[in-house]
Amino acid sequence: MNPREIRARCLAQDTDTVVERLCGAGVGPTELSALLGAPGRRPLNPGISAVQLRDIHGRCTEMLVRIPESAKAWRPGVLIVLHGQGAGAEHVLPYFAGLAERQSMVVLYPNAQLPPAGAAAPDVLSRLFGERFRKPSWRPHRDDFPLTALRWALAHLDVDPDRTVLAGVSMGAFAAWNLGMRFGQHFSAVVPMAGGLSAWETMGQDTRTRYLLPNALAVPLFVVHGAQDTQVSPEFARGAVGELQRLGHPHLRYLEVPDGTHALRSLRMTEGGESLARLECWLDGRHRAADRPVVHHRALDDGHGRAHWAELAQVDEHTGAWLRAERLAPDAYRLETGGAGRVRLYLSGPALRPGQPVRAEVNGRVSVVHFQPDLRTVVELYRRDADPSLLAEQIVEFAVPNADRSDDPTHDVNERDYADAA
Repeated sequence: MNPREIRARCLAQDTDTVVERLCGAGVGPTELSALLGAPGRRPLNPGISAVQLRDIHGRCTEMLVRIPESAKAWRPGVLIVLHGQGAGAEHVLPYFAGLAERQSMVVLYPNAQLPPAGAAAPDVLSRLFGERFRKPSWRPHRDDFPLTALRWALAHLDVDPDRTVLAGVSMGAFAAWNLGMRFGQHFSAVVPMAGGLSAWETMGQDTRTRYLLPNALAVPLFVVHGAQDTQVSPEFARGAVGELQRLGHPHLRYLEVPDGTHALRSLRMTEGGESLARLECWLDGRHRAADRPVVHHRALDDGHGRAHWAELAQVDEHTGAWLRAERLAPDAYRLETGGAGRVRLYLSGPALRPGQPVRAEVNGRVSVVHFQPDLRTVVELYRRDADPSLLAEQIVEFAVPNADRSDDPTHDVNERDYADAA
């Protein structure tokens, strides 16, 4: 079976059927992981098309897909562009075509929709005044359309999972910041334009959202804002960027356009514009570092507890939780954490042999487990994210002793921890 057939089979059939047929074909967990990550050599037809996306809540949206001519030559990357409030995919469609052609990137333009029934509205007006101000919006959740769009591209197009860029304008920039802080392991770069961390900060500092800001240290950021923006003050971007600079972000670029307003065109992001040229130069050759020996992560809930090969679970949603995890060797890990009841390790071969003991130290308590690769685990993780770099053959969970520890080191930057982020 070739990689494209394997990916299609994992998504089209239920897990039990997939596992049964793979076992019958003699495909094991390590081999399956390698096949799912291999290029499928699927030819892509250049042009613009519309795709219907459906999320787990049954909501549907239309996404415009632009495939460049250069995608025929080698495995393209992915650029996801999130539009602003009161706009749609067609408003941002004219942008980034030239950059995508030169960088060989498929561009995805999803359309935002109303939140699922019963979900909390993400913006200030909706929360304060209710249904009168309910509008289509982006939500920083795994099940919203930005990550649904990425999963679609990874599953259905032969794209490079290590060249995935998330960009957003205005409301889309707020989403880009928040998705980058929660799910940064999916992206090689995040590009917020004319936005900020939280719309609540029009009323004062949003300390809850800012708790996640150190997560952005692991994600290359190119931030653009207009100095004359009267809709979203440049102070939104300056504050977040300034804090990340203070923390020592190793791959951060801030571009403030002196006469720029809120419009994307005024930010010189059109073809031939200075800002777009600088972004293109900054993106050139940038790849995600999918395998990190050290992971720092914070979470406000279990929905974004995972970072690469470690995960926070049973997160205290009042205080949030933090994690510093270090892989000392393929069979040895050290984890420090607070605010979570449990932590998980995602283990993979071929560096580990079946039955090999793995030592894990969690807040000083040492446990030893044995590596038992499992085909079902690989299939289920691929069905969840369609990201071969986030696959694992075994997930091991540990109870956290001293879970209320307050000595949080996740904001302490070590160049070695983040130097490979680009």
